[in-house]
Amino acid sequence: MKKILVVDDQADVREVICEFLNLRGYDTVSAENGRTALKKFTSMMPDAAIIDLEMPVMNGIQFTKKIIADSPDFPIIVISGFVHKHPAEYLHKLGIKKILSKPIDLKSLHSAVEDILVPA
Repeated sequence: MKKILVVDDQADVREVICEFLNLRGYDTVSAENGRTALKKFTSMMPDAAIIDLEMPVMNGIQFTKKIIADSPDFPIIVISGFVHKHPAEYLHKLGIKKILSKPIDLKSLHSAVEDILVPA
């Protein structure tokens, strides 16, 4: 079973995404910010992460930089209501594989997860 780390400061968003992915056969763990997510990343060793960009304590950009520094091919999907603040080319250069805007369309999220986890 593939493991996905879901990182968002909004509890309701985390819960919906985790429940949605669990029903599709994924194992999920959630975190409310990047700092907590880093600790869970180390112990969980997930196959992918879905992260929000704008969070307190450690934002999605800071989290991504720390993860990609050690695991350059680790698949990350960004979900954010503020993607307009960060050019897509910048996010892709950081190593982010997919970018989705909030509010999240769960069908698009599922497609993005499948794209990054299922080999072509």
